[in-house]
Amino acid sequence: MVRMNNEYLVLIHNAATLDGDFINKNGLDGDPGGACFIHSSTYQISDGCFIVTEEMQNLFLKTMASWGVSQRHEIR
Repeated sequence: MVRMNNEYLVLIHNAATLDGDFINKNGLDGDPGGACFIHSSTYQISDGCFIVTEEMQNLFLKTMASWGVSQRHEIR
């Protein structure tokens, strides 16, 4: 999890996007637009990001915190 603009973001890496591109360890898949995250947004579509409601994101972050997962931790 990374805190950016007062919001926690979860970086997605070592995975594939919907169009089959590989997401590297930095969260990048070679397409323009930046890294792939789990985050809330006003739009609901993305090639590599998981776009969720703010309520779902808060529940996810609370669950991660209850498991002891905090900033800079990695789940494999």
